[in-house]
Amino acid sequence: MRIITLILGCCFLLGCAHAHYVAGHGDAGQFMLQHAVAYGARPVSTNSLPVLHGEWQYVEDKYGVGLLFPVSDYAEVESFLTSAFGPRSGSPGWAVRDIGAAIYLQREESHTAVGIHPPMKD
Repeated sequence: MRIITLILGCCFLLGCAHAHYVAGHGDAGQFMLQHAVAYGARPVSTNSLPVLHGEWQYVEDKYGVGLLFPVSDYAEVESFLTSAFGPRSGSPGWAVRDIGAAIYLQREESHTAVGIHPPMKD
């Protein structure tokens, strides 16, 4: 399952250059939570989660949703995801087998990237 998460993460990162991102509005945390739950994720908490306001962008396709935040928001985004889904399953993020959907978080040179993906179907 780690390999699948890694592959999805790489596809997301490689696809970023060609994707058309849309400016997000409102609480990015709630946006991520709603998509993760729609993809089958089981949060450990939905109460008192940190609010993620500020600049963010997203893109959505049949494989999931990707979000970009300023690189300076990494710790805040990580705190939200950990509060909502518990500790990471591995280095890229949270695995389908643990929470029901694949979520990864990565700090790049120019941005913080989050990918949320439903389980792959056979």
